[in-house]
Amino acid sequence: MNKAEREKLIDYFNSPIGWLNRSKSDLETMLTVIQSKKVDIDEIRNSLQLLKEQISAFPVENQLEEISKLKTKQNMKVPIYKMILRLKEFINKHAENMFRQKF
Repeated sequence: MNKAEREKLIDYFNSPIGWLNRSKSDLETMLTVIQSKKVDIDEIRNSLQLLKEQISAFPVENQLEEISKLKTKQNMKVPIYKMILRLKEFINKHAENMFRQKF
């Protein structure tokens, strides 16, 4: 990889799409910690609200408000997983388009 390509990648991951990717990673982490009895459902709800704001800047279906209203952590698992899949699909399509144009 040459310097120009490396710079494009750095710019890409420091762009807003990189923030969206981080939000996806945060949701993946949430799926892991949601199983812990030490993590209170209110902590999960607060985290979902923060992520909701970040994700709302993108044209992606955002169900985090609805997920945060669910009664149990167990009920949140599948909807969070589906949200991760939506984000992953959006990020991958964006990356394909960007790299097709720039490389």
